[in-house]
Amino acid sequence: MLISLPISELKPGMFVDRVNRQVAGAAIKIKTRGMVRDPAIIARLHKEGVEELTVDFAQSEVAIPRHLQPTTAPSDTPENTNQV
Repeated sequence: MLISLPISELKPGMFVDRVNRQVAGAAIKIKTRGMVRDPAIIARLHKEGVEELTVDFAQSEVAIPRHLQPTTAPSDTPENTNQV
């Protein structure tokens, strides 16, 4: 599942698919998609002006943060359906 999130929510164990948004004038290019292994990578991306990324949670080692998880629709259960 691909989810866009701000750099502030990027954690080790997440698999970065692409950079979505950078500060004006920033020129960082991610040449390959990949796993974020340590906080130093996150700090470098932040320093280079990355503001938003797309994370592929199907390839990540961490779960989708709770506030980003899709909500489930309430099930359609018929109320009293008494048929004769």
